[in-house]
Amino acid sequence: ILALTGSNGKTTTVHLLHEMCISDGRTSLLGGNVGIPFSENVLWEITSNINSPVHVLELSSFQLEHVQLFSPAICGILNISPDHLDRYENFDAYVTKKLKLAQQTQKSGCVVYNADDPILAQSLADIPHSIQFSLTKNPDCHFKLNASKVYTGEDENPNILFELKDTKLKGLHNVQNILAAATMAHTFDLSSSAIQDTIINFTPIHHRLEWIGNINNVDYFNDSKATNIAAARAAIESFDDNLILILGGQDKGSTDFLQLSPVMKNRVKSIVAYGEAGSKIKNQLETEFQMDYHEEFDKAVFQAHEQSEPGDTILLSPACASFDQFSNYEERGDEFNLIFTKLELAL
Repeated sequence: ILALTGSNGKTTTVHLLHEMCISDGRTSLLGGNVGIPFSENVLWEITSNINSPVHVLELSSFQLEHVQLFSPAICGILNISPDHLDRYENFDAYVTKKLKLAQQTQKSGCVVYNADDPILAQSLADIPHSIQFSLTKNPDCHFKLNASKVYTGEDENPNILFELKDTKLKGLHNVQNILAAATMAHTFDLSSSAIQDTIINFTPIHHRLEWIGNINNVDYFNDSKATNIAAARAAIESFDDNLILILGGQDKGSTDFLQLSPVMKNRVKSIVAYGEAGSKIKNQLETEFQMDYHEEFDKAVFQAHEQSEPGDTILLSPACASFDQFSNYEERGDEFNLIFTKLELAL
């Protein structure tokens, strides 16, 4: 069992790891929080008589609340930032549930974690059989990163895993996801060629900083999966300037949207807020940014389109849940894509 948790980036990372296993010739069963229950995959394994499958699992804090006998061979923890505070008493309670995965990992197994995350660095530094990944220069990491590539070995004579320009995954947060998957794959003894091929050929998952298209030299990106501040921050940091940002939906607690101000300055030219949290967002940010508010999601997207100019980028990265107007973030993302198609066809 290869199991992964974190506040953001889980789905992209487990899909990368799953594809790396397949590329290496393993029978990989993807399950957990991606929509296929682990129990279903185990039942299929038993009834199909398949030999030594790998179970690659995405796990949420909800799923980790009641685990007892579950014990992965390798676990990965990407990051921990405030989320689901409408469910947990406080942030510390949420952190405890996320870190439970490390405690459940086999005594002979490995805990792979993000050394750049201050909570993980403090909590996991002294546990046995731990392996780090990092965006910074860190001698304890197998994979290293510079301005143009990810590599192993010595700086003077590097063994290049991939050039940053060769992956379709955009943004430093996705480089972090790649490093996590590659480190778990390397720890699991997958071949370097399988890891490399997957990274270069991997297509971004729907609704996760997904480029939808271009209308009149304006790019549209669908990041509907960004349902908290940290995820939205990572998306915004992936762009340089001329952003028209769509924020809103259902707040997952008492969110302070001013936390986004530092990354939005010099990047975001205007914000369109919508939904239950929209008026709160407008009130918090209107002294610093050009703001518009529409209760309905569709009207917010049309507003962003109407005020865009050639060279702009329209980014849906809501920093909120979708449940005020949609069943889930996928439905919200699909609606964004549908509106784009209508605009493209001038319907």
